[in-house]
Amino acid sequence: MKGNVLLRISAVLYFGLALFVLVSLLLWPDYASRPLSPSVIVTVVFIVSMCAFLGFAVLKARKGSLHWIKAFAISGGMFAGLGVWGNWKVGLVFAVPLAIAVVALWRNGMLANNAFESGRAEEPRAAQRER
Repeated sequence: MKGNVLLRISAVLYFGLALFVLVSLLLWPDYASRPLSPSVIVTVVFIVSMCAFLGFAVLKARKGSLHWIKAFAISGGMFAGLGVWGNWKVGLVFAVPLAIAVVALWRNGMLANNAFESGRAEEPRAAQRER
């Protein structure tokens, strides 16, 4: 149950970060008083779309979808890496929701690789052998 709360917090952080980046363009005096260059627009669209995607992926991973857990892990790691490459403070901002979501997925047992565990996986094979 606590894992779901942490995943919701992580999703809210990502959606809030996307909204903050979008609104900061309108309120930041350096950009609000002049026309925006294409590079600034592309950068903001990239950051906002990645934050929105990660927020959506966290909400989908909350239901236990392995596909969305993998998509979140790959894109979240790349996005945090891009943030660290630019500036470590920015990377820290992007890595906080990522770390919260990873801890929540780990606490829910969704990051475990159960392929090599015995138990339930053996039961169908044993039932087939008895036939």
